[in-house]
Amino acid sequence: MDRSKVKCPHCNWSPPEGPHWNCLECGSDMDHFSNVGRCESCGYNHEKTYCPEEMGGCGQSSAHIDWYGDFEEGLSKIDIFSR
Repeated sequence: MDRSKVKCPHCNWSPPEGPHWNCLECGSDMDHFSNVGRCESCGYNHEKTYCPEEMGGCGQSSAHIDWYGDFEEGLSKIDIFSR
């Protein structure tokens, strides 16, 4: 995954790599984008991701998948019916 394309859908802030979030289930420090929102400690899937104001973000939460921007465009390039 090209991490440079990951951005907050509200303010376009790009998250740096690192454990800047906490798992809502077990509290472990985690990087929401290293494993597509899934906690590596307990396996909890985060459907939303917070844009941290303390790191320059806007403070809003949004669907995790929306942070990947052109996700649907990328899917449209995959032709699952071609042989």
